[in-house]
Amino acid sequence: MVPKLAKTDFEIRQAMDVDQLLYDLWDSRIPINVEQIANAWGVEIVRGDDGENLTQVEDKEGGGVQIRIPLGEPLEDQRLRIAHALGRLLQMNRKETPANPDVDAREEALRILMPEEVITYLVRERGIRDPDPLANTLQVNTQLVRIRLEQLGFGA
Repeated sequence: MVPKLAKTDFEIRQAMDVDQLLYDLWDSRIPINVEQIANAWGVEIVRGDDGENLTQVEDKEGGGVQIRIPLGEPLEDQRLRIAHALGRLLQMNRKETPANPDVDAREEALRILMPEEVITYLVRERGIRDPDPLANTLQVNTQLVRIRLEQLGFGA
């Protein structure tokens, strides 16, 4: 088991970066339950088809935020969409407008789905070095695992 990073006292608007979000809301289980993190952060996940096949971050009627994702996608794609939207919400919380918001949100999504602590644990402690079993364990696309391994200096 990965060392526990979750705190019990959480104020939703304090989460300004991925590390803080995971520290506050991650239950230390693998794979990272992005939907649980979103819900604990007060963000509702809605699966529905509005005809555009896009992920949308929207204000809810009566207050709050929801992430709307399309129906019928593989689990790995749904998880990436939710993590990407959480990355966008973190940008909004920081009142930040990066030069390329989608690229930055995708980087944050990789960090949410595959925190450095998790990758390090799986590679060093569990000896899982091959991207395919890592992708299966983390419920993400193999290509994303390769990118994250490279970012963290593990190479793939």
